[in-house]
Amino acid sequence: MDIDWSSIDIVMLDMDGTLLDLAFDNRFWLQRVPQVYAELHGLSLEDSLQQLRQRFNALQGQLAWYCLDFWSQELGIDLAQLKQEEKQHISLRPGSLDFLQRLHISGHACWLVTNAHHHSLALKLDMTGIGSYFQHIVCSHSYAEPKETAAFWMALQKHHPHTPA
Repeated sequence: MDIDWSSIDIVMLDMDGTLLDLAFDNRFWLQRVPQVYAELHGLSLEDSLQQLRQRFNALQGQLAWYCLDFWSQELGIDLAQLKQEEKQHISLRPGSLDFLQRLHISGHACWLVTNAHHHSLALKLDMTGIGSYFQHIVCSHSYAEPKETAAFWMALQKHHPHTPA
């Protein structure tokens, strides 16, 4: 893919699945949380996973879907603590750091724009050390809207004016 970098002022990047390997989140939400939930409620791992998938799917695309506070309350599990216990599995995707370094050297502004909950964001930035590459780090929870909504992008424009094109 040829990109005319001279026409780009700001590069906005997502975090999970773009810069970071999704293995951590997949392991956390599809293995660790169901395991703890199963133990808490005396369920088989299969039943736990099935129940959780139904609950997760019902809120997909909504801010609550990304919210550790919401799910901690809903599930009766301290998910922030559980993420802390699993943090060693957080890793960058191959080439992410090189890409960020090249963007930095090129002088392009680079913003991180994520739906990740504040706790997850802080933990992932701490574990990867990539926070210094961004002029702005924007968490959708700050605007009470997920990135999937127009309201999020209007709020981002208000707080961090930019030309979307």
